[in-house]
Amino acid sequence: MNDVKITLGKSQAADLDSLFRLGKDVLQACLVALKNLDSKFAFPAKILKTISTELELNDARNLTKQLVALTHFARKNHLHPEELIESLDYGIQNFNWEKGVPADWEICRSVFLELFSLDTISLSNKALDLSFDYSNLLVESRILTDARPVFNEDHSKIVGAIIAQSLRIQYSDNDGTQDVTISLDIDDIEDLRDSCVEALKKSKVVNDLITDKCDIETFVAGEETYDFE
Repeated sequence: MNDVKITLGKSQAADLDSLFRLGKDVLQACLVALKNLDSKFAFPAKILKTISTELELNDARNLTKQLVALTHFARKNHLHPEELIESLDYGIQNFNWEKGVPADWEICRSVFLELFSLDTISLSNKALDLSFDYSNLLVESRILTDARPVFNEDHSKIVGAIIAQSLRIQYSDNDGTQDVTISLDIDDIEDLRDSCVEALKKSKVVNDLITDKCDIETFVAGEETYDFE
């Protein structure tokens, strides 16, 4: 038994229970569908689309979410699929189920091991990790506009106003969430806009070139709409 344990929350336990209730045969069909993908390199949206051929959309979202989350946990903790199953089993056995440990878990356990062992799932997680493997990650950005009054010399009257802009950036690093505010003028804003437009164009050109000329799957960081949260 490995030392890495999974502690289930109520929401995840409910999600897993609903998956166990689907039954081994249904989960096996999802496994076969994923094995039959024309490429082993697939992102969550493609995994979801594939699973949706065998499940109702809500169940497909649920399964995709658990596969992505649990294999991410395994990758982060350097667990092999067999060790992930052990850690998951610990979480299931030690969760406070209202009616006891779901009997369907033991029936479906072998299918989950095969799902966690798929290159499609592990490579998807590797690609997602690489796309966010930076020391600083943007969380949110806003441009704030305010008017600053200009008073006369004795401060008795407002004689004008200055329109000022500031870019407020929230980002995350190893120490948590950080904030920085940068003053901008109109030229700065126009330059920033033009740079963003150019970045989108270059991203598309590179993506199209690699896809067409190299015949490999590509992923532009942030373009995925996971649609399973």
